[in-house]
Amino acid sequence: MDTTHAVVPDASHPPAKRWTRWQKRTAILVPIAIAGVIGVKLFDHSDAVAAAPPPAPVTIATPLVRQISEWDDYVGRFAPSRSVEVRPRVAGEVTGVHFRDGEVVK
Repeated sequence: MDTTHAVVPDASHPPAKRWTRWQKRTAILVPIAIAGVIGVKLFDHSDAVAAAPPPAPVTIATPLVRQISEWDDYVGRFAPSRSVEVRPRVAGEVTGVHFRDGEVVK
């Protein structure tokens, strides 16, 4: 008794072909893109932009020149955002500073 059977593919029904990743993406994205283009064309309101009202008129006033008689006094203190500490490279005391504030030191 022969138990081996050879499976012969049927020529009328070819094997099912699996979709590749890019084919799946294309099958999804193309209808979405087509629907988007149709939606933009249907809901395009370019007539509403053309029928917009003209801009409102604007009035200009000249500034007043007068003495300010009200003011407020506040107590405060200024502090720099950055600072530097100048120290000698060797032990001892600083006998002189040979630059001015804000001057570039080489």
